[in-house]
Amino acid sequence: MRWLQLQYLLPPPSGRIWSNARESCIACDSSLAHHSLPCTVSDRSVAEYRFADCFQKKVLPKRPYLRKEWCTAVVESPTRSEPEGDSRYRFWAPTPELGGRYLRVVTLADKVTILNAFPDRGFKP
Repeated sequence: MRWLQLQYLLPPPSGRIWSNARESCIACDSSLAHHSLPCTVSDRSVAEYRFADCFQKKVLPKRPYLRKEWCTAVVESPTRSEPEGDSRYRFWAPTPELGGRYLRVVTLADKVTILNAFPDRGFKP
């Protein structure tokens, strides 16, 4: 399915990566009609990750200040990471957009499917 999305990708004249076929932004998966700012090519890594249904339907509405690209940035370059049980991983990294607070991102064991994310007040590096 991903290759179908990429074949309809508009040529990025100004770094935008919107899809003609879906009328939504591939990077953040939001509707173009409700998109306040276009995503840039640097947000392209978001398309390489999967977001669990519970993340889309519960976490993002509950924490509207979170952005998917922040979550992927934490997974790509964490300050610390550790396994959580047998099937999950936790990642922490400071996020400048959150005033330097540490964002914790929880993924499945594949480290690609993001399940949860939140500013971790109790994290000590």
